Amino acid sequence: MCVRLNCAASTVRTGAAFYAPFGIEYSEFVAQDEQGYNIMQHYDLLANLANAVAEKKGRLFVHCEAGVNRSGSLCLAYHAATSGMTLLESAQHCKARRGRICTNPAFQLQVFGFARKHQLPL
Repeated sequence: MCVRLNCAASTVRTGAAFYAPFGIEYSEFVAQDEQGYNIMQHYDLLANLANAVAEKKGRLFVHCEAGVNRSGSLCLAYHAATSGMTLLESAQHCKARRGRICTNPAFQLQVFGFARKHQLPL
């Protein structure tokens, strides 16, 4: 099972038909990389996809426009929630593998708030 999650569907336009011939499932949502945008409203979609893919030992490719804020923030939150690492360790782990992630200060606060709300180790 291979799934692609597009977190910037309004500007990165591919769609399910593009990936279907390759056996890749596709999901998308529109999100803005702006200070006032609630990126965490999309967390459940990402988590449900990631859990379903992991159960089938598949791959999930999560992206946005630059792979930094929208996708990076959600993946960081998911990693912190599922890896057993602290939020800081998760951030270091994800940054070491991706480079720049979660540079939007509002998204950083949202991920921190998510960790606190779910009583994840900071």
